[in-house]
Amino acid sequence: MKLNKSLLKPTTLAIACFLIANGCKESNLDVKPYGATESTYFDTEPQFREGVLATYSKLVYFYNYRGLNNLHDVRLLADDDITTGASNAFETFSSMNADNGHVGDYYKYLYQIVARANSILEQLDKKGAKAYTNPTLMNNNKGELLFLRAFANFQLWNLYATAPLVTQRLTSDNVDTNKYPSNTSDTQLLDQAIIDLTTAASLLPASWSDTEKGRVTQGGGYGLLGKALVFRATVKKSSADYQAAIAVFDKITGSSLVSNFGDNFKSASENNSESLFEIQLGKCAIMCNVWLATDDFSGNGDISGYWGMFDNHWSMFGTPPYVPTASFKAAFDTKDPRFGYSISGGGSGVQKYVEGYGGDAGTSSGVAYFNNARILRLADVKLLKAEALIQSGGAVGDAIKLINEVRARARNSASPASAIPADRSVAETNRTTILQWIIEERRLELAFEEGHRWFDLRRWHTGGILQTVYGKDLTTWDFSSARPDFAFKAKNLNLPLPTSELQLNTNLKQNTGW
Repeated sequence: MKLNKSLLKPTTLAIACFLIANGCKESNLDVKPYGATESTYFDTEPQFREGVLATYSKLVYFYNYRGLNNLHDVRLLADDDITTGASNAFETFSSMNADNGHVGDYYKYLYQIVARANSILEQLDKKGAKAYTNPTLMNNNKGELLFLRAFANFQLWNLYATAPLVTQRLTSDNVDTNKYPSNTSDTQLLDQAIIDLTTAASLLPASWSDTEKGRVTQGGGYGLLGKALVFRATVKKSSADYQAAIAVFDKITGSSLVSNFGDNFKSASENNSESLFEIQLGKCAIMCNVWLATDDFSGNGDISGYWGMFDNHWSMFGTPPYVPTASFKAAFDTKDPRFGYSISGGGSGVQKYVEGYGGDAGTSSGVAYFNNARILRLADVKLLKAEALIQSGGAVGDAIKLINEVRARARNSASPASAIPADRSVAETNRTTILQWIIEERRLELAFEEGHRWFDLRRWHTGGILQTVYGKDLTTWDFSSARPDFAFKAKNLNLPLPTSELQLNTNLKQNTGW
């Protein structure tokens, strides 16, 4: 049946006349938004809780799979304890450039953490006093936001060095001065992290309830603050910062090394007594899609992590996994129980977080891992404190004791207990020798974890410590890469700032050498 076109004409004409007469009325354009807006939100404690948790949620982006677009290479490959045979710009260095997608994504996500923290902090200042019935909780939440902003700035300094410092939300009131921030210099990003963490540590709770476990505590605040102070002390050669770090580390209470080293990497023993801060990775509740980012499609965004690059998971699609370097394996006594907990197959792969420690679970894709990423743990802090003692003129005996606490836990992790690693001699007084012990202990204890080794190498190079201890720096360092085309140059000390950012912000200048 065909419609008579003449019947459509009057109707069409009537609709057209109606739209012309009414479509552009100001009253018709002033349509109220669907749902809550910022001006009508943040009036209650639960609403602020959602804002704080939304800031935490961005952390998961650094561990998602997202269709093999995971960002682990940014923090893991640029060092000498892990390598890959893949043609990866973070392994070869020679193919790195400012258009690299992971360089841009890591940068973007860190600034999204900063932006979310700044936004909720602004709302706390405006509405917090009225919204909260519990002032202590309001302070706790402020401490969390400052910690997360500091964590992002700590990462930005270690990866990009001169990235802008953003401490205010961009608004119509400050857009003229804040829209196009310029580069930072020296340790400005680190300085701000230290300022934020100093306040955060005074506001954070000693612990959270079991239902809120995993949120940052005062111990985590003091731990990251002390770490940032040691990092600044290293590059500025500041005895005062080393001493301040020692004082901060001494404020950490209620934490202890777990008896078994391997418990730091099992999903069944997350958020344990040694953990000061971890990124909470979990199973999706309903219909989670590991190809989507956390924020994509409410309820479907992925909250799991990914460790497939360690255990040669099928989702690598034939790409060579990340494996221990030859120099790292040579430095590790196979009788040290940490060897078996860290390295699989007698040296062919990485064991932490994967085989026997959580594995695949959570989605129909089989790509989701729910084992948390341990960002900061007490063993890290003990070795940083030992370093601060040595570098600031503190008691060498106290520093050696801290090293030996970490080594004792390592050998007692075997059943029966191992004799290796043996204690370091308490009779040693040469600070350079003890500093070398600390450098080597950090490499063994923290291998393959969250960029520790690269961040350490970078600061020790910048502060001249590698030259003092080993007579060489990163420009002549043995990275033990599996790639024959590996080529580290001085410019690789910092990642390039993303091209997209430079195009948007004419006040921003590229890092030296890029």
